Amino acid sequence: MNNQKKTPIQIEYEAYRSAGGGPAGIRAICQATGVHAIDAKILAQVCRFDDLMAEGVTEYGGEGTQAVLDRAEAGKHEVAKASLDFWMAQVSEAFEAVGAPLTATSNSLLVVEDATAQQGQLYWQAVEAVRHLFFGKATRGEAFGPIERVQQKLGRSIEEAYGLSDGPFYNMAKTYWTFKLGVQDLVPDYTALLLTQVLLKVELDIASVFFPTPGLTRLPVRFRAWKQREMLQQYAPEIDVDRFLSENPVLKGKATQKGCLGVVIGLLVICAVAAAIARLAWAMIQ
Repeated sequence: MNNQKKTPIQIEYEAYRSAGGGPAGIRAICQATGVHAIDAKILAQVCRFDDLMAEGVTEYGGEGTQAVLDRAEAGKHEVAKASLDFWMAQVSEAFEAVGAPLTATSNSLLVVEDATAQQGQLYWQAVEAVRHLFFGKATRGEAFGPIERVQQKLGRSIEEAYGLSDGPFYNMAKTYWTFKLGVQDLVPDYTALLLTQVLLKVELDIASVFFPTPGLTRLPVRFRAWKQREMLQQYAPEIDVDRFLSENPVLKGKATQKGCLGVVIGLLVICAVAAAIARLAWAMIQ
């Protein structure tokens, strides 16, 4: 190899390894090639630099960083297009399940960006249909894609994250995380579509109640337990609600931390969110 001209990818690999790999190796690539740091991180995920000499040099034909990034970007667009087709089929199934099959007009409106009055009505119909679809899958323990994807994306499995391997909460976690990751595939290519906005709305509603994250949508624990019971009874009556709540690691041991004030604050938050949603719906209708 010393007597042969090295390919760009080999030069970048040697820079990465000489710096000890990891973040330092990525910085070395950035210095050697001028590639922006965020792109180098993507590159490290795409071609797995630690295995590059075994796989990357052959796989990418010695092309170098920018060519690999271009290939990765093209791959992301292909994933987004496949995801769009998948979610259109899922939403069509959701409408069928609630006894209101999509018309050709409604089907086309889901994939345009114009906010018309008809879309305003379709938006809320789709949100309700997708909620039923989600909870139906959660009841049956079904996922919206390969469950292995959760560990690939988040670095740990659902079993590791929640300490459960079966039961109603575990089933919902499978449904939720595959739903969330699947919806993320639509962003940013199809963010503005009505379809994507519907899916993002459903994901936010479910996350705020069942899988909280920091922010305004984080509800007090006692109020969240009440809200979980309410939503399960409405959308998933076949789920054993008592078992679900007792096994829920988000609620375990925390139900007494807030008290009445927490419930009041939770109600205020819900009201504020509802008001914001109502303003958005009115703006869409206008």
